[in-house]
Parts: sequence; C-alpha cells; structure tokens
Amino acid sequence: MGISHGKVWQLLSYALLHGDWVHLVINLFILWFAGGRVMQMLGQRKSLEIIAAGVLVGGLLHLLSGLLPVTGYGESYLVGISGACFALLLAMATLSPHTRLRIDTRKRQEPWAWPRHRGSVIVVDAS
Repeated sequence: MGISHGKVWQLLSYALLHGDWVHLVINLFILWFAGGRVMQMLGQRKSLEIIAAGVLVGGLLHLLSGLLPVTGYGESYLVGISGACFALLLAMATLSPHTRLRIDTRKRQEPWAWPRHRGSVIVVDAS
C-alpha cells in the first residue's frame, strides 16, 4: 500500500491529513506565523515553493527512515504538514535571525476585545 504500490501522489497528499485538532491548530499557527514572515521577505511564489519542498523532503525522509533498522516501528503512517512548517521556520531563521517570538502572559483587558477578553498575547519582535 502507498508509494511502493505506485501511489506516488502520497509524497505530497499526506500533508493534508492531521492526527487530531491540536496537531492541526499548531501547524496552522506555524504556517500563519512563519509563512507570513517568509512571504513578506520572499514573496508568495517563493514561500509556496518552500512549503512544497518541505512537504516533499518530509515525505522522502519518512520513507528513508523506514529503511533504517533502528526505527523499530515497522509500518508507520505520516500525516500533517510539519515538514513544510519546519522548512518555513528554517527559512525564517536564516533570513531574519533576529526575529524573536515572545508570549506576553500578563493579564490585560483590551478595550477593543468584546466580550471582555483577558489572556495571553503573542508578540513578534523583528528589530
């Protein structure tokens, strides 16, 4: 089943599936955060190329890891766009090494938040 049976499209289509909602939300956050920053620096086309390359390389590395005798998992499944997320984070760190992500956990009451929202704010400092 899969690549060994000629289903080569699975080298890319695995990225559309996710294990659970937490996995999906974390990947969406990374795509939004890192993808937006990379898109500002390189443009939409280059960002999509990085995402596609990350998905493809992630799939290939998963296939290669199945050939290693140390994995011990036998048949394993690959889901999620984490390879692309890693590629975007790598591109962002390479192109903008001074970017810092900090989570401000001070409780605050924003006047624009309705209903009154108290919580954490994610701040990206690219100075």
